[in-house]
Amino acid sequence: MKKSVLAIFALVAILVAGCGSGEEVELRLKPKEGDKYKVKMNMDMTMDAMMMQMDMNIGMDYSMEVNNVAENGDVSFATVFEDMRFDVDGLDGILGGSDELSGLMGNNPLEAVIGKEMSMVLSSRNGIIESPDLGEYLDDAQGMDADQMDRFYEQMFAFYPEEAVAVGAEWDAKYKVEENGMNMTVKTIYTVSEITDEMVKGDVGGEVTGSGLAEVSGKIEGHMNINREDGMVTEVVLDQMLEMSIMGLGTSINTEMDMTCEKQ
Repeated sequence: MKKSVLAIFALVAILVAGCGSGEEVELRLKPKEGDKYKVKMNMDMTMDAMMMQMDMNIGMDYSMEVNNVAENGDVSFATVFEDMRFDVDGLDGILGGSDELSGLMGNNPLEAVIGKEMSMVLSSRNGIIESPDLGEYLDDAQGMDADQMDRFYEQMFAFYPEEAVAVGAEWDAKYKVEENGMNMTVKTIYTVSEITDEMVKGDVGGEVTGSGLAEVSGKIEGHMNINREDGMVTEVVLDQMLEMSIMGLGTSINTEMDMTCEKQ
């Protein structure tokens, strides 16, 4: 009897362990026309250099509504930014402190986009075809680089692989930045850690390398969750740690970013 009970427990354990462990999921955007989402994003950046220290926070709250789903799977969204937060503290002794810096950049140079409706188009594999044109409203904001904001916005999306994924599957995405005498490459690696009935969960890693005006090295760590029903990323948490050397002077830049997307 004891052996029979143990055998039953062993069989149950094998069945439980096998459920979902070999399941494959095709990651594709599948929202329906009219679906609405609320997105909250927050980024904290700390820069430490030999002669200065700066802390910066950028936050965005915006809504997205699906306007159209094309035959090829491209999804068009109407995006409205409801809140844009910008705060900087530091550079004491360089520009006279954060009060003077705020005077140069304005109290919140991102306010220009609040309430403005912009279009965004994503491919079925979550690749950005058209990002919200922040530059249309930020070009006149002192101290802000609209192109930098667009690239930062793109980092919130994970390009999906062509093939279906199971637990342990891995894929990567690369993008390059070339400006102001710098050449930088960011390679992000995604690894599926768990598949549930509702979510595909993954770990995010990667590296940053750069040369030219500055030598750059760094790494990326974090995680993300993808909703299986509509393919939308519901949460992303990323830490990026960079070391830069400019004319022999070392600088550390640590960035923490988190984003949540909730269907309404």
